[in-house]
Amino acid sequence: MRTPASAAGAANFLGPLAPSATPAWRGAPSGAVPAAQGAPSGARAPAEAAGGGGGAAAGGRGEQSEDGFEAELQSVLSSLRGDGDTASNLSVEQLRKTHTPAELTHMGNDLFRGAAGCETDQPRALSLWRAAALEGDVNARYSLATALRKGEGAEADPETAMAELRALAEDGHPWAQFAVASALRDGDPHAVGGAAPAVAREEALALFKIAAKNKVAPALFNIGNMYAAGEGVEAPDLGEALLWYERAAESGDPQALFHLGQRYGNGAGVEQDAARSFEMHSAAAEAGLPLAQYAVGTHYFMGTGGVSVDYGVAAAHYEDAANAGLVVAMVNLAQMCREGLGVAQDSARAREWFGRAAPRDERARDALREMDAEDGRGQQE
Repeated sequence: MRTPASAAGAANFLGPLAPSATPAWRGAPSGAVPAAQGAPSGARAPAEAAGGGGGAAAGGRGEQSEDGFEAELQSVLSSLRGDGDTASNLSVEQLRKTHTPAELTHMGNDLFRGAAGCETDQPRALSLWRAAALEGDVNARYSLATALRKGEGAEADPETAMAELRALAEDGHPWAQFAVASALRDGDPHAVGGAAPAVAREEALALFKIAAKNKVAPALFNIGNMYAAGEGVEAPDLGEALLWYERAAESGDPQALFHLGQRYGNGAGVEQDAARSFEMHSAAAEAGLPLAQYAVGTHYFMGTGGVSVDYGVAAAHYEDAANAGLVVAMVNLAQMCREGLGVAQDSARAREWFGRAAPRDERARDALREMDAEDGRGQQE
């Protein structure tokens, strides 16, 4: 089996990441409510439908297929942006008459995210959300508030935004509860007001628990973090934290899966279990988490977690993480290209990856200097 060509080369490979004492916090998403979370639309029926027939408003979704609805949205959005012949005759006010509040919110989401083939247009998205909010759509109100809080698509107005998020949270909007909890935990003055930090974090923990009960999955992970750090509670409680991390992992949260994978791999607060570490790292990697992709690559590089050493598979996982911007993965992939380990030996490719990592990593800069010396470039310069 091929191994690193030299002791110096082996030393340039970076090993497993240590479990962080302060894992990444899950923040509130900006703009549109995450579609997969099933937050309530809260939209009241337009006047045409509310009057008695119970059917969709004229131009509304009705029994239209998803593909047909998306095509119709594309046509409307194109006209709204002024790309079509009917642009002069179409306005948000007209759309309010022909589309349900939920549809207006959907269109705003696509424009804000640049989804469904739309170009990103945050100001237009906010216009649509305002129209839907006037018709009572709570998701539009949430999206508008989170955008205004950060100044996305309009001038920032964090005070008004936080007041709206608090009102939505009190009315039971799950993602608003999560957003206010996150702001309280972070010490946002517009959320905290004059409350003492300890009081604000107690409220944050209570709101995270309400959001978790309302199926906001990232809240589970943040609750675990608060118990682990002793925030909002009298003292750190790792046992309680682990229960919440497990619940978050069971919900499929990639950060929780990665964090537990780290703990099981190192025996940090739990009994060491390399196979379970690999299982959790793999699940988080499949969800696209770069740190987990790196961890899976390292399992294959070192032959841990019940898998045999496979440099080719390791390189593929490192490349996924490197393409996502993870510096440690760039360094390992570059060294593999330099050594011809699991991939074809390719000095140019090694230089490319070392070069991408170099602004943030001394080992990458050292490797480039070594390669320059090997090539005689240092003497020529």
